[in-house]
Amino acid sequence: QFIFRRDESVNPDLKEVANFKLLCIPGVQNVLITQLFKARLIKDQFVTTRTLLDFLHHLLMGPGYLFDNLFTGAENDLIKKVSDFDPARLHTYELDQFVLRYELGLVDAELDDFLAALEPLHIKFDRQCVKPGDATSLIRLFWLLQHESLGNDYHRKFSAFFNESLFERYSEIWHLHRNYTADSEQKRSLNRFYAFELIAGIQRYANRKAPELSMQKEEFFLGEFGGVKITAPVEVKPDWDAIRNKHTAHPTGFDVYLKVGQNPLPHIHIGLNLFELLDKLNNGYRPNKYDKNAIVLLDEIVELIAEQAKSSSEIKFYDGRQRVYRAKADDDMITISGMEG
Repeated sequence: QFIFRRDESVNPDLKEVANFKLLCIPGVQNVLITQLFKARLIKDQFVTTRTLLDFLHHLLMGPGYLFDNLFTGAENDLIKKVSDFDPARLHTYELDQFVLRYELGLVDAELDDFLAALEPLHIKFDRQCVKPGDATSLIRLFWLLQHESLGNDYHRKFSAFFNESLFERYSEIWHLHRNYTADSEQKRSLNRFYAFELIAGIQRYANRKAPELSMQKEEFFLGEFGGVKITAPVEVKPDWDAIRNKHTAHPTGFDVYLKVGQNPLPHIHIGLNLFELLDKLNNGYRPNKYDKNAIVLLDEIVELIAEQAKSSSEIKFYDGRQRVYRAKADDDMITISGMEG
């Protein structure tokens, strides 16, 4: 700290001084720590003491301001992983409009006031001589300062686009598993996750080739033969005894325990990648090749449930012409009945 104060008195324009001042801000530290957690959980990046020291050295002594150094630096493994979370890659209407207006040099008195408030931090942007990448750098700065008040708080106009709601939800569910004692409030909270996020996401993925089942919450798609889709009723629910008695929380995720009917399934490990995919599925997302690692896990879960579903005493046939047929085994007889789709 003494060294940076001396440098500030000698040459206040040094970027290293600005970077040190930024790094001393608690809200900035929180944002950086969150990125390290995400690199560990999403990118499986192992962080050693040496890795962390190299990371901090690059943030402080890299070629640009800290908010740019965080996302540029091909020689640093941790920076390469964190760069995937670059807020400049977000393309909301409001952020795109900001970039356009800034690069065109349009009048923005509130922004000018905010930039003036950056001067004590030795961060400078020249509105009279806009350089390529300045708007991108400002978006990164807005993101880095999202939890801090500064000047007229111009940067907080964009805070809603930088929220980490998924990561916060993941953390909440992780803690519920880690500290689960079967308390009634805990159970209600955890049941909401199992019913409306985990099981709902699994069923949406399993039934993605059968849109007819979108409203059938307890039917499971088994396959299609000759244009006829075959399903079976499946009751998937939490295995509360296992959740309470097993060690469910780990540094890289948590284990969930499900039952099909009364039959327990092997534990399923949920990391942040799979958690995010389930959230997307529940919001209408269709997986692609970039979700490959999480999809492999999801396919394994679906296969476990499908194996149980195949032993059901009842199956349904959807013939594609709004007709549904149900076959039900009763002792040594099979009853077939038809119903409207």
